Amino acid sequence: MTRTIVAPIVLVLSLSTIVGVSNFSTASIVSAQMSTSVGKMHLDEGIKVLKTGDTRGALMHLHMADKILSKIASSPATTGRMHLDEGIKVLKTGDTRGALMHLLIADKILGKGS
Repeated sequence: MTRTIVAPIVLVLSLSTIVGVSNFSTASIVSAQMSTSVGKMHLDEGIKVLKTGDTRGALMHLHMADKILSKIASSPATTGRMHLDEGIKVLKTGDTRGALMHLLIADKILGKGS
């Protein structure tokens, strides 16, 4: 009689582990998508602020976007971040047009989703 009680408990623990792992994977995907959205939002704000001539304000948003996107391993996030980093680098030299070129490419790439 003890065996019939132990087997269902083991089965229940195994199923809960499977469900837990499945939920974790789904949560990770959703988290990466949300992070990409937040990173893109900061990128968009950085572009908008840069267009007004506020380089310092733009850099604040661009650095925040870079920090958020650095935690995401998807191909669009990585490629978008590469252009974001180039945009930041170019902006620091004072080349607003060159920076906007890279930032708009990053924005387009990130708009595709992760």
